[in-house]
Order: sequence, then structure tokens, then C-alpha cells
Amino acid sequence: MIGIRPFSHSNDFVTTIGPKLKGDIQFIADKMGVVFPPMPFTDPEELKMSNDWMLKNPKLTDAQRWQFAASFEDMANGMMLFPKLYTMVEVKEHFHKVLGILLPPNP
Repeated sequence: MIGIRPFSHSNDFVTTIGPKLKGDIQFIADKMGVVFPPMPFTDPEELKMSNDWMLKNPKLTDAQRWQFAASFEDMANGMMLFPKLYTMVEVKEHFHKVLGILLPPNP
């Protein structure tokens, strides 16, 4: 069973005090105890940023992955940009390298 639980990763990736969101996103944020819950790369702006980053850095180090994921915490606005976890960057990088997928920045 999959559920939502309090956020237990590094606070490098999330903020715990800030504005309220609406609907399901607020529900998830409340359950995790964060302002903006970490979400996968889905918004066109996020996809473009990640594609550009991975094209410029084809051989990412662990430190670069951590830095890239942590950079989303400062940019998160709860509407189009959300925090990312280190593992989300790894998954995106895996799809980019193994499958050659660069998701289009504009649908």
C-alpha cells in the first residue's frame, strides 16, 4: 500500500514554513509537513531546466545531482515549480541516458 507520510529526507530539499496551497497539493503538503511537496518533473519549465542541465552535464556526480535537486527548493512556487529529491534527479537522468529520452519542454 502506498501512502503519504511525514517528510523524512534532508531539509535541503523542502521548506516547512510558508504559504498555503489548494486542494490535493495542500493535502499532500499537510501530510508530509512541508510547504511544497516534492513532485516529479512534469511542468514544461521543469522539464526544460532538467533537459538543459543534463545536456550541459552529461556525467553528473553525486554532488551535482544533490545540488541540482536542492536548487528547486529555492525556486519552488507551488504552482508550476516544486521541490525535487535527489532520487528524482537520478530517475530523470536514467531515462535520459538509457532510453535517450529528453521530454519535450513544451507539450
